[in-house]
Amino acid sequence: MNDVRTALRDLADEGRPVDLGAAALRGLRRRRRRNAALGAAAVAVLVAVAALPWSGLRRPAPPPAAPAAGQHVAAAYADADGAWWVLDPATGRHRRTAADVLAVSPTLDRVAVRPPERERTLLAVEATALTGPATVLVRLPAEPRSAQWSPDGSRLVVALEPGPVGDEFVDPGFTDVAVVDAVTGAVDRFGLGLGELRRALRVWWGDDGTLLAAVATVDAVEVPREFEVYSAEGSLRRRDPAPRGQSCSGRLSAAAVPPVLAGRPLACTRGATEITLWTTGEGGPAVAGRLPVEPGQTVAPVGWSDPDTVAVLRETPAGVSLHSADLRTGRLGPAAPGLPADATEVVVGPADGLSAAAADLAF
Repeated sequence: MNDVRTALRDLADEGRPVDLGAAALRGLRRRRRRNAALGAAAVAVLVAVAALPWSGLRRPAPPPAAPAAGQHVAAAYADADGAWWVLDPATGRHRRTAADVLAVSPTLDRVAVRPPERERTLLAVEATALTGPATVLVRLPAEPRSAQWSPDGSRLVVALEPGPVGDEFVDPGFTDVAVVDAVTGAVDRFGLGLGELRRALRVWWGDDGTLLAAVATVDAVEVPREFEVYSAEGSLRRRDPAPRGQSCSGRLSAAAVPPVLAGRPLACTRGATEITLWTTGEGGPAVAGRLPVEPGQTVAPVGWSDPDTVAVLRETPAGVSLHSADLRTGRLGPAAPGLPADATEVVVGPADGLSAAAADLAF
């Protein structure tokens, strides 16, 4: 009734001679249509406003950032019981493997292992994920002591034991290596030509495809005397002197990517309160930086991140941990995730092969 009275009043104000009943009904209809339209618009606005927070909740979160170039990750480790765990780069989880891990590829997708309960001269190249490339079995001319992947992930260089490990005397070094094609399993063995009085302590790939060997004399086999550079076919190219001093390598130090930067391998000597990092090459050793150490602590480099930063493995009575170390300040970054403190062996790899979902493991 209020609407009808309002319509009649409007018509009276206009003072036009019209049928008041019909005009009032037309005015009533116009007001109802206008009110209905306004009500619908208000409901639409309320629905849109109410929907805003829900649409925000449904919007997918931004993807995690990919690891920065030069970062590293704990690619594999042996736990306190001696069981090996290998990182799946897609999920960011370590899964247990029955084999003994020797090396993890630079892309983190393959691993070189000693197959369990098989001949000790066998080496297997397996996928780190449950699904991946087929396993490649390789028969070596001798038992493998250690292995390193080439920077492009196509080959392995394997240090060969000079005699059976079960002998009463285990040679502290080695003289022969094998280069293995990781796809076909083809093997090329050659000696380093070290003679009776010298032994290689470690062999790894340079970033230019050459082979580098840390060589010592048998009377002081724990201290490298020189770094020898070979072609991938075994030809000696040059000998570079190593820095003099006690090596700071800890009992666990191992790396999937050798600590080589611009063709110069990284060496380390230990003092009472600090370690000194050196680059070696033509022209002799050059100091790259120093890091402080505490009594009872071992810090050993396992890879370059950039010219001012190295990845290090730290061993203390409380356990082991991986860190990024700034050579300009001498400071260690926070301990990297993914490595238990009671690990008994560690393999470090580049974080480039991690998926974005696993990027938080990089250091």
